[in-house]
This record gives sequence, C-alpha cells and structure tokens, in this order.
Amino acid sequence: MKPWRAAIAALAAVILLSVYLWDLRRTETSAILAMQQDRVLFMVPGLVSEVAFHGDEGPVHVVRVDESDKWQMTSPSEIAANEIIIESYLENLRGARRHALVDHRTAEEVGLDNPRRTVSVTFADERTGEVRTRTLEFGSQPDELSKVYAWIREEGTIFTVSDWLYRQANKSFQDLRSTVAVPADITSATRLDIYLRRNSYTLSRPDSSSMEWMLTEEDRDPIPADRGMMDRLMANLGNARFFRIHDDVTTPTAQLGLAPPTLEIVADDETALSIGNRIGELEQFIAKSADGTIGDLPGSHVIDLFRSPAEWGTKRFSWIPRSEITEIHSVLGNTRFTLKRGDDGWFFREMPGVPVRQEAVTQFLEGVESFRGSQLLSATVAEEDRLRHGLHDESYKIRLVDGDGNEHGFHFGRIDTREAMTHVYRIQDGTLWSVPSRTQGLVYRYRSDFEERRVLPGLASRADHIEIITPHGKMSFQRTPAAWRVTMPGERPTLVPPSMMLDFLDAFEDMEIQAEMIANDQIPPEITFHFYEQDMDEPFLTAGVLMRSQSTGNTILRVKSDGEPVRAVEINAEQVGFMDDSLTKLLVGAKARAEQDRQ
Repeated sequence: MKPWRAAIAALAAVILLSVYLWDLRRTETSAILAMQQDRVLFMVPGLVSEVAFHGDEGPVHVVRVDESDKWQMTSPSEIAANEIIIESYLENLRGARRHALVDHRTAEEVGLDNPRRTVSVTFADERTGEVRTRTLEFGSQPDELSKVYAWIREEGTIFTVSDWLYRQANKSFQDLRSTVAVPADITSATRLDIYLRRNSYTLSRPDSSSMEWMLTEEDRDPIPADRGMMDRLMANLGNARFFRIHDDVTTPTAQLGLAPPTLEIVADDETALSIGNRIGELEQFIAKSADGTIGDLPGSHVIDLFRSPAEWGTKRFSWIPRSEITEIHSVLGNTRFTLKRGDDGWFFREMPGVPVRQEAVTQFLEGVESFRGSQLLSATVAEEDRLRHGLHDESYKIRLVDGDGNEHGFHFGRIDTREAMTHVYRIQDGTLWSVPSRTQGLVYRYRSDFEERRVLPGLASRADHIEIITPHGKMSFQRTPAAWRVTMPGERPTLVPPSMMLDFLDAFEDMEIQAEMIANDQIPPEITFHFYEQDMDEPFLTAGVLMRSQSTGNTILRVKSDGEPVRAVEINAEQVGFMDDSLTKLLVGAKARAEQDRQ
C-alpha cells in the first residue's frame, strides 16, 4: 500500500472513532438529562454539604461535617444533628418524581409566591464538581388532594409532587436534633469505669480492636469479662438514643437522680453518660449525655450495667490456656491424685509407673474449657455457709495449676434435683454458680478414666499389614495408597474402602484391659491376629483369642507386643462385641466385592 493511502486510512479510522465516542457521550448525556427531567431534584446524597428546611415551626439549617457522615445543626442552635434522619430524607428526595407539569398556572395562582414549606439543598455536581444550590418550594394543593404544587425556584418550572414528599419536608428542630445519648467513639474505648452508688467496677481491654475484656473490682484480682455480655453492651451503647429530650429542665438534678447519678459511665477518663431515676413503671431512665443533654433513655441500653459486678465476669471455671496447665489435682472422697505434665506427656505423680491415656487428658481439658456457670448464685460464700451449699471436703474438686503457680478450679456442691442444677464454687475468685447437672460429664472424671488400659495405643495408625489366622485358613489385609487389599481363603484379592478397615482397627485399639493374669503358652489360640508396620517382617503385636467366659462374656487374649513380655489379659465383653461387629462387616463387605469382581 502506498504511504498516502495508509495515511488516509488512518485518518478515516480516527474520524470514525471520534464520531463513535461523540455519539456515545451524547447518548449518555441524553439519558442522564431524561432521568433528571423526571426527578424532583437530581443529586447524589453523599455530595450534599448543606440543607435548610423551613417548615411549620420555622427554619432549621444543617451542614455536613468535613465530608463525613456526621451532620451539625447551625441554627436555631449549634448542636449535633440527626444524621440518620437527614441521610434518609436525602435518599427519599433523590428518588422523588415530578408528576404533572403545570404550564397554564402562575406561581401566584398555585401559592408559590408565598411557599408553605421550602427545602434548600447545596451539593456538588457529580460530573463537573460545580457546587450549586437548589430550593424546592411547596405551594397549594390542586383539586387532586394527593398532590401538591411545587417548583425548583432556580428553574421556574411548576409541577406537582406527592403530598407525602410535602409532609416529609416539614422538619423541625426537634426532628433534626441528634438523639444520640453516648459519644460515637465509645465503641472504640479501651476502658469503661462503671460507678454505681453502692460499688464500682472497671471493664478494660488492651486496644480498641481487641475483643478480650477484663473485669476489675476493688480488692479482687482481674478476671476475663464475659464475651457475650460485652458484645451486647458495646452494641447497646453504640445505639443508645434518647426517646425524648427535655430542653427546659426545671427540676433539680438531685431530684432527677443525677446528683449524684444512680449510675455513671466513664469511657477513657471522660464521662460518657449519667443515669438517674427510673421513670415510673416504664423501662426508661432519666439520663444526661456528655454534652449536658437530659432526656428519657430506653432501659434496654443500660439495664445490664445494674447487674452485680461479678456477673460481668466470665462464666468459665478456668481461663488458664490449655497449653500452660502443668498440674491437675483431683479430690473425690478419699481418692486423690495428681497429673503432671512432663517432657513425654502427662503422668501420675503418685504412680509414675501407671501409663496415662494422653487423649483422655486432652478431652478432659477441652471439657473444662466448655464447662461454665449458668447463673451467679453468690459473689462470696461465707465459711459457715459452705456446708449449706454442699461444699464439704469429700465433694468433687479440681485444681488446675500453671507454670507460675496460678491456680484455677472448681468445687462441686449440692444438687438441686427440682431444677436439675448443681452448685459449683469457683476457687480463684470465691464465686458460687449454678450449673446444669447434665453438663457435669464434661469434667467429672475418676482416676481410672485417665489410666491407659488399652492393649496397644496407636494400633490403628501403625498397622500397614494384618494377618488373621483361623481354623479355616489365613486372611490377609494390606494397606494401599487408596484402599485396603483383602485376601480371604479361596477368594481372589479384592479392595475395600479405608473406612471399613478403620472401623475394625479403631474397635481393636479401643479394647481395654480389665485384668491381667499369668500367660499360658500351652493353650492354642482359637484365632490369632498379627499386626505389621510398613516394610517390617515381624509383627509389632500378636493377639490370640484363648477363650470366652460363658458367665461374663469377657474374652481372654494372649498378647505379645514389641519389647514387652507375653501376657494374658481379660477384655470386656461389650468392647469385644464392637470389634467382632466391625470385623464381620469388613469380611461381609470384602466377600460381596469379591462376588462383584467375579461377575
């Protein structure tokens, strides 16, 4: 192609693109103008900086504070404005539509020469940024009573709007004043001092983002505050609004219960709210905000603060982190034992030779974390009242100790059978709680519950190859990456899912020793189980079924595990039954799959 032809083609492309973009902008502009013509006032609420209302009770002027969501009233008083009311009105105004255009009447004829209500809005144009003011004025009503004559004074076009928009424009000082009772930044406070006439307490946290509050009372060590109650309190304070505001208060503040206040909230060393008398039988209180505003406050915002300080504390009976607990002390009647944490796990201090079931300790500590009070019965328990609550020396007690010697724990008391509740004493702060009796199982343990009585812990995770020898032949089970390969007498090998095999291994591992006896090598076993680890030729466990008791149903196993002498152990009939059932399901499933393979 010759150079001059290429230049012409490029020029033509530029011209076509320019025409396309011009047409696109014209189309968008036309759409915007069409939408604007239908609206009473086309503006973006977030770009509005001032609003002036002139309604039945006189003018009110509000301005936005530093491009934020906060609004300030400048007249008739300089006070905070109600941003919720203002933002809601601006959204409604943006959506309001013009109904019929009125081109056959003058402003004087429809009452717009002396408007009944006006709303003046100052805003920045969304596209150009130009700041402009538009004044919406309302006149009389036409024969169609649901409509009102109106215009934008700067435009001069008369139209009708809904009488609802007319009613919404009647904003008074009382409508637009802020009803916020508590400073907005209270939700980021790190310390709340609560002063009641009879006592005081402090709720604090390390920083404004933390959800972990601490409760501090006089002459008591700090304890964690209840998370649920603190979440509710901060939400209630953040949403606290006066139900009614009293501007001309003539009653002395002492008679209102505000000098001194019944309750005072100090947030980060600044008084945030003072609570006075309750209003009759209503769930409302006389209250005074930080700026001196006095009004009626719904009780739901502050009623929790009148609780006993101890109720603000955690309902848990221990808050020592599980990983930091080094000792567990238990007392039940004449039985006492201590579990200590060592380098190799937990062990009995009094019986170091008795193995401890480590998972049982973990489950117990998890239960302690979940165990909590339902209702505070008393912040203190006098010595003479201990027996009345069932707190005697032989009742169940647990003490948990960390590496620094701090002790947490609980002491079970009497059971209220009618309410199905148990009295439980918290050791570290001396409080007494009622706890649903059904939750005792989380923490109630005997020493035997911690003893490792299984034939071989960890069996399920170690086993890679299993042989079962019966009078009818040998069965073999071999772990593969995705399944277990099963070989039975007279059958071709088949695969079974890991879940079927795991049920059998878990049931075998969970069998606990009821008693030990002298092993008799002369009695041949009825069935023998060999368990091998990966790439090992010798089994790490061999268990032979010697006999089953006709009276108890218990089974005697002869067991030989690696590094241990041969021993004979008695296994509970129920646990053997679980193992039998899981093995039967495994063999039936393997046989069914072998039948499918043959077909």
